[in-house]
Amino acid sequence: MTTYLIGRVRDPASQCIVIADNSVSRRHCLVKSLGNDEFVVEDLDSTNGTFTRSASGWQRERRAIVGGQDPIKLGNYVTTVAALLASAAQPKLERNIETGEIIKR
Repeated sequence: MTTYLIGRVRDPASQCIVIADNSVSRRHCLVKSLGNDEFVVEDLDSTNGTFTRSASGWQRERRAIVGGQDPIKLGNYVTTVAALLASAAQPKLERNIETGEIIKR
């Protein structure tokens, strides 16, 4: 089972997905794959909450099972688990400010 840390800052000790949005906490939630396009989304006591969409609107969740295409809201940032994982698969390029070298992460 693969687990991703979702938040506003990179944690070198974790597989993480960074969202550059001020409504997302530094360590906002965990996403764990259950297989068959199902995932557990677990809030890490974030300031602005983790939400799933239901027929009656957004519902704040501590822990929920969602499908890859189900909408989720992290703070004010609306996405899907599938979109988060797709962004994680893309290499990130950063420039070392001391040497100017471009680093693939």
